Formats: sequence, C-alpha cells, structure tokens
Amino acid sequence: EDLPSFIAADLEFHLCVARAGHNDLLEQFYQLVQKLLIEMVDELIRLPHVVAESLPLQQAVVTAIEQRDPAAARLAAQAHMTYIAGLLKAYE
Repeated sequence: EDLPSFIAADLEFHLCVARAGHNDLLEQFYQLVQKLLIEMVDELIRLPHVVAESLPLQQAVVTAIEQRDPAAARLAAQAHMTYIAGLLKAYE
C-alpha cells in the first residue's frame, strides 16, 4: 500500500535482474531512463489489481534466477513484459 516504496522496489528489482544476467547495457539503460520508469510505474500501479498481479510475475523471474534456470527466467520475463505491454495498450 506504500506506493513510493513499491516504485523504488520495482526499479531495484529490474536493476537486480540486469545485474544477475550480467547485462551491463540493460543496467545502464535502466539507470539512464530511471525517471521515466518511475513515472510509468507510478501511473500503472494505480490501475486496479496491477500490484497484486505483477508481484507473482516478478517472483517467477526471481525464482528462475535463484534456480539458475535461464530458460525459465526468459519465459518468466517474457510473461512479465507481455503483461506490462497489455497494460500500456489498455492505458493508451
């Protein structure tokens, strides 16, 4: 229910995923567009059910990374991005 904390945690989650994947370019991208990401997340999490629906998707990414399963991590990340793309499309 603490939206600023959720936004900060969401950004940190994405940075950690980039670090876990040793993806320096993605990590730099997240840092470069940090303000834009914060604004986007702030808008999206105000939509009904977004926080509750996005947490399991992000947890699936974390679980796959912890299990060192790149295929599962890729699928989980794709599912998360598909969900976000649907939100953005609906938000237009």
